Amino acid sequence: MPRPCSLCTHPEREKIEAEIVSGTSFRTISQRYGVSPSAISRHASSHIPKAVSLAARAATLEHHGKRVIDRIRELNARALELLDAASSEGAFSAAAAIIRELRELLALEAKLLGELDEGRVSVNVDARTLAVHIARALEPYPEAAAAASSAIMEVVGGSGN
Repeated sequence: MPRPCSLCTHPEREKIEAEIVSGTSFRTISQRYGVSPSAISRHASSHIPKAVSLAARAATLEHHGKRVIDRIRELNARALELLDAASSEGAFSAAAAIIRELRELLALEAKLLGELDEGRVSVNVDARTLAVHIARALEPYPEAAAAASSAIMEVVGGSGN
């Protein structure tokens, strides 16, 4: 009769399985819980259903992706603050550079969220209409208005969508 799995009877089985599923290295788990890496490997391949493992890994990746998007949004907020400061000081070339960076942040966020289609942002508003509204909002800053309009049209490829 085969010997029972040492992990199935281990007092910290649930913690070990959680670490296996989250992608912790077998060596690290081995050192932490005093079981051999080969026992961990056998247990993972024989006793942890693949679907559970894949679902847990997907949840981990989703959480990681949310943290990245949160950081991009923080950068975006800071860039908007810098844009306001540059615009109020009349530093139009700096404002234009900030707008370019904002465009890159927007494109990166859209890409991570799956909102890009062949390099273009998928939106439900006409790009020209958006450019006009932004230009009107930036009328006191003509160089910034021109840069913003140009950046928007560049992002959407002048398609109007």
